[in-house]
Amino acid sequence: MVAQQVGRLLEDRNVSDEKPKTWEEWAACGDISYWDCSQPDQLTHSDFVEAVCAHIEGWLDTTCDVEALVREQFAGGLDVEGYERNEAPVDWGHKAADNIVDRLAEELDEEFGDVNWGDHQVMPEKVRAELLVQLTAVLDAIRPKLDVWQCEQTVTVKLSLEELLDLLREAEPSWFEK
Repeated sequence: MVAQQVGRLLEDRNVSDEKPKTWEEWAACGDISYWDCSQPDQLTHSDFVEAVCAHIEGWLDTTCDVEALVREQFAGGLDVEGYERNEAPVDWGHKAADNIVDRLAEELDEEFGDVNWGDHQVMPEKVRAELLVQLTAVLDAIRPKLDVWQCEQTVTVKLSLEELLDLLREAEPSWFEK
């Protein structure tokens, strides 16, 4: 239901070409991969509201008055951080290929090289350069298909105390039943 309201809010405001400004707009924009409120070691919440509720739920016990607890603990509001997944850098393919070719050349020298002279290269420079070009092309081709897990915090959305309480009442009404 919250997502539907957020979607209607976006349609009503026609903000598709603008940067989102309210928490509802950020929650619905789809530009953020993960949300959290506690600088996590592992990002698990792909939904804004889910991240807020999970954070607040960590403060609750079975006997507490949720509104009183939220008013006391979050009087200044709550910061919700948005994280986007990184992409492998454009130069990753060449760097990785260079490392692979170096390791391969070293292994070939150790396995098949001249043990008496030690400075003979089993893989000639011309072959090494050709392999580097070919391997870089292969790695460049797979770079866009990589599923990079590493994320970077890109936005902090500040919820006021009243926005937080409204969100919680809508998302978790049972928390407020007496």
